[in-house]
Formats: sequence, structure tokens, C-alpha cells
Amino acid sequence: MPKERGQSLASRLRSAIEARQAERAREKKEATLRHERIQQERSQFLEDLRGFGESVGHLSVSGSSGRVVFRFDGRELRFQARGSKETVQVSGTDLPKRTHAFIHEELNRWVLSIPSDAGRAEQVIFFDQGLERLVATALAVSAPDEDPG
Repeated sequence: MPKERGQSLASRLRSAIEARQAERAREKKEATLRHERIQQERSQFLEDLRGFGESVGHLSVSGSSGRVVFRFDGRELRFQARGSKETVQVSGTDLPKRTHAFIHEELNRWVLSIPSDAGRAEQVIFFDQGLERLVATALAVSAPDEDPG
């Protein structure tokens, strides 16, 4: 008896669809794991900032689980994690709007993005160069250069 017509094609199509579904499931799982990892990184980032502020000793440090605020001499520097975004919004005295920090996945480091007047954004590694710049601008506190001696 001849083979049922179209069964070979049906089998190949079924295999292709199952492979596509498996790939989508893998991508979805990877996206979920990536999102969870970034959320953990963001929480740790805010905890690290809180610890930094407390280590300075002269800053007023407040906030909640998704927010850290430094105050000094009537000036403020705020870090706010909102929703499921992968960024932390940064605002404060004399800081440009849309300043934010994000984790650069290739570098696996936090990066500070500061918008400029030209519509571009300057990016610097957050710890310590970016953080030092934020503190100098928003809180008007600068660390003296290290003595090479």
C-alpha cells in the first residue's frame, strides 16, 4: 500500500513548528532569567549606594527599597528604580534631566549616562568616576586628588 499522501510533508512541518516553539520557549526563559538578574543587580546597586552614603558619614541618607536619596547642605542626589526598567533614574541639584545609570551587559559594569546639550549622552563607568561626578555636581562636594606620594 502506498504511503499516505502528504505525511512526509506533515512530519517535516511538525518538526519545524516544534523546533520554532522550543526556540521561543528558550528565548522566553533566557529573557526571564536576564530580567531577574538585572533586577537583582539593580537592587544590589541601590544597596551599594546606600552603603557608600553611610560610609561618607556626613550625608543624610534616606530612601526605600527602590530609592536612595543623599542630602548635604541643602542639596540632593536621588537614585530611583521604577518598575521593571533596567535603568536607575538619577536626579538632583544641577543635574541634567534624563541622567540615568544602567548595567552595560558586555562590560558587566554600571554606567552613568549624562545627556548633553548636543542631544548626545556622555557615558562613564559609574563606580567611581561617575559617582564622583554626581556627588561633585549635585552635592557640591569634591574629593581632593589622591597624593601619588
